[in-house]
Amino acid sequence: MHRPDDREGRIRAPGLKAFQERRENRSGIYAYEQRRDQLEEPYAGVLMKNEAAWAFFQSQPPWYRKTVGWWVVSAKKEATRPTRLEKLIEHSRGKRL
Repeated sequence: MHRPDDREGRIRAPGLKAFQERRENRSGIYAYEQRRDQLEEPYAGVLMKNEAAWAFFQSQPPWYRKTVGWWVVSAKKEATRPTRLEKLIEHSRGKRL
């Protein structure tokens, strides 16, 4: 286990203690930690077929691609994902969702 970087002296004892007591098997399990900055397949392939929408999507900053990609793939119902993707394609003709 490595020690967090504390060059600025902002880590206090309780924070350091929490860091030292963390369990590696519990790291990266939360939804916000698993988001990717690119849209996952097969949704990316569908978006790529619309060249204008794909170019707009690729021109957006990573935070936007990550947020919108998660919005598409995180739908609980599989039937909702294509609907969200279509909405993304529709809006990717020049404006953000």
